[in-house]
Amino acid sequence: MVAIEVSRDALAAQVQLFRKQILSRQPGVDESAGKLYDLLVAPLRLRAGEHVIVVPHGPLHYLPFQALRGPSGYLIEERAVSYAPSASALGTLLERTPPARHVRVLALGNPDTGDPRLALPGAEREVKHIKARFPEAETYLLKEATKARLFDAGPRSDLVHIAAHADVDDVDPLYSAIYLASPDGNPGVLEAHELYALALGQGPVVSLSACDTGLGRVARGDEVLGFTRSFFAAGARTLLVTLWPVNDVATARLMARFYDRLDAGPGQAIREAQLEVLRDAATKHPYFWAPFDLIGDPR
Repeated sequence: MVAIEVSRDALAAQVQLFRKQILSRQPGVDESAGKLYDLLVAPLRLRAGEHVIVVPHGPLHYLPFQALRGPSGYLIEERAVSYAPSASALGTLLERTPPARHVRVLALGNPDTGDPRLALPGAEREVKHIKARFPEAETYLLKEATKARLFDAGPRSDLVHIAAHADVDDVDPLYSAIYLASPDGNPGVLEAHELYALALGQGPVVSLSACDTGLGRVARGDEVLGFTRSFFAAGARTLLVTLWPVNDVATARLMARFYDRLDAGPGQAIREAQLEVLRDAATKHPYFWAPFDLIGDPR
């Protein structure tokens, strides 16, 4: 065990500055990444290649540890990084045995919300790649990417992918919304509280390829209220969520690599996916690859 001497306010200020630099793609992001690495990672003296599982507290819920930068590059270049709501929650999630192969797959992408300005062609490419990778997958696009499809096929799936717009409600996180298709005038908004009625009995990997899906209000018990809590309550084993608005093109590429390598385990798959985007000169900035957090069972 290593105790790190830093005040909560000072740490929060460093995290806030780092996120601001990433989101606005300001210069100085590597300097901030290095300072945070020296503060939070270097004292741990990790073994080479050792997988790191982060149980964040307070302002650390909003920090992409994979983008901290040490002597040999970003932390994700050193090792796999994943997250857990708590040590006890991780133990429970590890009991949800992963399938030998991901054969029951559900993917919803680029929902038709009635507003052409909200079209996500990259999300559509994600779903088409999943169909090519998993030919038996149930895939739904545009008007067919509905909440009803999720509630019908989700319980029998061991992999669920949702590529859509999302909106986090900081005041009442259980009313955070994912915008799915609205056929025949029926509401297409999936609110976080509705997920408590969704029984994901297969303990699936759930990918939320949308903006800010890992955010929410940090409750007194130091738990992020929002999509993370709701999907785990619904029965998910592993969640892939985001810490800020994502780039459509870079995300489509990252997700393709993630699913190509998923048989190696979600933890290794997201690492390889982030490295692929990172190593492209056009998308090497953390803004493009670092928002993705893998929470739960990394196997």
